[in-house]
Amino acid sequence: MGILSDIMKSLRGLNGIYSPFYPNVLGRALTHQEMDYNLDLIGKVIHGYRVMGSNADGSINVDDDNEKVLILYKVLLGDTTLIDAGAEVGESVWVPAPLGGGGGTAETILPITANIAAGAIKIGDTVPSGTDIQELVRQLLLTTYYPTFQNPSFSLGASVTSLQEVGAVLNIPLTFNFNRGVILGDLVGGTWSAGTTQDFRAGASISYTIAGNISAGNTYTLPNHTIIISTNTFNGSVSYGVGPQPVDSNEESYLTPLPAGTGNASTSIEGVYPIFLGTSGGTETKRALISHSSNNITCAQSYGETPSLRHSIAISDTMINGRIVTIQKLNTNNNQYENLAMNEFVATSDTRTIQGSSVNYKVYTKALTPGGTSEYRIVFS
Repeated sequence: MGILSDIMKSLRGLNGIYSPFYPNVLGRALTHQEMDYNLDLIGKVIHGYRVMGSNADGSINVDDDNEKVLILYKVLLGDTTLIDAGAEVGESVWVPAPLGGGGGTAETILPITANIAAGAIKIGDTVPSGTDIQELVRQLLLTTYYPTFQNPSFSLGASVTSLQEVGAVLNIPLTFNFNRGVILGDLVGGTWSAGTTQDFRAGASISYTIAGNISAGNTYTLPNHTIIISTNTFNGSVSYGVGPQPVDSNEESYLTPLPAGTGNASTSIEGVYPIFLGTSGGTETKRALISHSSNNITCAQSYGETPSLRHSIAISDTMINGRIVTIQKLNTNNNQYENLAMNEFVATSDTRTIQGSSVNYKVYTKALTPGGTSEYRIVFS
């Protein structure tokens, strides 16, 4: 209000009305300060009520307030622009408002800062003056829902068992699995459904590279692969294009499409040497293949022993790998494995032919009193 603002505030009446000083009311001539006050009122009030423009200090903004009409408005708690310019809650002031009539639409006349969350409006958001009422109602009654993403995933599978004898020569069918992922959330009958798939996340595959072979398809059979000891690793990749553009519940673009890229995956086969078990015919049979990193390996000997036919277990030196071997026997009374005496099995060195190659083995042969059918367990330490 200028240099007399403090005086004017003190003279503000009910509902914010200001009154000039009249000599006939005071019964005396006006002082210079009282005359200045009257002059200040002339430019700032109409019928006693203050005029406040859209500038931060409450003055008229010749651009924003142009071609608007003045309306008498009661200041509310959320009218922070007016309050910061000196108005008080409950005070009536004149404010510029858009022209109505002529088919025009109603608009907000002042900025409104929200102190509650409603629809798409969050606490602290400001609805600017001049906001179309239709738009304001839309913001209050509607909220925007956004999609979520499941990113693409990749895997490579081999259509052979994961344990193979060292030296075996195999044709290995490999399949690269490319899951393009999904964009979750879509309009169903005009209502947003968060669990409905909108589209794929990644673009379609362009090409695959499997075990060094480039092709349009996702399968390749690697021919004549010789299994080596330990891990045999096979690699694959897929090149894919740009993904679809995600949209929100307003069917407007949300974030950006997933860029084109490459996905990688691998699979492996372990090359192992088999464990040999004695048979009732005095020969040997291969136990089902088991990883060289396994421990507590059960070995059934399902035949009765004689002085000349004993239980035996043959383990490759590669699998033992310098570890101590203990042979345990299942106690059928308590169903617990128990360590056997050190001299119960005698170890001797021998060889076995595996896939045409001679391999060093330790053969553990039962040496003490012959027994019946037994289940043993190999423990490495």
